Amino acid sequence: MILYKMNIRESFKKVFVSQRNSGYLFDLIITKILRYSPNYQQIIFNNIHTYKENIIDLQELIFNDYFSNIYNNLSKSGNIDLEEVLIELNKITVSKFEIILQQDLGNKYKQQVQDRQPQVQVRQQVQQVQQVQQVQQVQQQVQQQVQQQEKNTLSENNYNILSRQFCSENAVFNDGKYSFQFFLKKIKSVNLDNFKIKCNMYNINEYNNKFYLLEQTNKTIITIPIGYYDIDTLLKTITNLLNDMSINKNKDYKFNVSSNKIKNKICFTCQSIEKERLNKNTSFGLLFKKNKDYNNYSLSDILGFEKEEYFNNNVYTAELYSNVNIFDELYMKIFINGKEIPRYSTSKGGFYYFETFDLNMDDCFGNKASFDLPINSFEITQDNLDIKDISIQLNNSYDYYINTPVSFKFMLTFEYLTDELK
Repeated sequence: MILYKMNIRESFKKVFVSQRNSGYLFDLIITKILRYSPNYQQIIFNNIHTYKENIIDLQELIFNDYFSNIYNNLSKSGNIDLEEVLIELNKITVSKFEIILQQDLGNKYKQQVQDRQPQVQVRQQVQQVQQVQQVQQVQQQVQQQVQQQEKNTLSENNYNILSRQFCSENAVFNDGKYSFQFFLKKIKSVNLDNFKIKCNMYNINEYNNKFYLLEQTNKTIITIPIGYYDIDTLLKTITNLLNDMSINKNKDYKFNVSSNKIKNKICFTCQSIEKERLNKNTSFGLLFKKNKDYNNYSLSDILGFEKEEYFNNNVYTAELYSNVNIFDELYMKIFINGKEIPRYSTSKGGFYYFETFDLNMDDCFGNKASFDLPINSFEITQDNLDIKDISIQLNNSYDYYINTPVSFKFMLTFEYLTDELK
């Protein structure tokens, strides 16, 4: 019994302190902090790797301190659900790491503000020179500092501002990317002012609306009408289609697709109508085929099924949770001359984005969602960058971009060098 518990402990630790779970918790905490304290963005970006290591170290400590107590307390109620153990450990991690991270970010931000006071220091030096009438050598040094500041101010005053609205209708759309011809020389910074999108994206489209029903030696294609579905409507529609398309002409058994309210997972069942024939000749199969040309959620992803094929049973329960809200968070990527300009990094290796938007598709489907954003410019580090074209891409996850056209508008503001300084 002790050995069995040790095996559970080690196996569960690998899940709790995994890249997937740690990344999920890290993103959750960072998103919450930046929502209320966007001024911490650059500090997080500069220390992203250290913070990722810190949350993993904290998880190790939390697991050692809390796992046994949580596991024992939950096991007293009968059959233990390890998902509940994971939820409790994740709650503790989020609570503790958020406090630790807020304190560290606050200290670093305070130090950063203090380091941004060169003009105040120069004025103090000038006042000291005037008061004590220091030697000419010191006066010359201070004068050089003042001249350098005046030069910087002059340079800043010779930058102009240009705002331009871009519409999806005017873009060239190819493989998920919208490209606009736009010419502007010597760019210093770019800022996303606002983003408006018409929420007409379909979670069930022509690429993911088909699967196969297998009955005896028959293989029947099931086609779900294209549209945007909440989970209840989708399951009801699939249930009706299965019963309508089945070879069961006598209607002596029926299909049902529902969500297990306890596990929150989708379940396909087939039951005989007559009690005396219950569980006889009711086995069936499911075949989910992913469209290799479609870079987005397949039907099996949406319903939570990991495999493509299921055979010889009358009940199939999904391995993962369902997710019809595949557009609840959009990641916007911006490219200048084909090169991405990233403002945020994530726990997903190599995934960056410029801005993210939260959508509630159940409330705003068919309507427009508008996002007015704070001034938070992206500074161009390359000197005298000339823009030849601008492109954007919308992702609805770290792995998928939206490769069906959507309707949107957005406003960009550019800071650029004037002709006088060319």
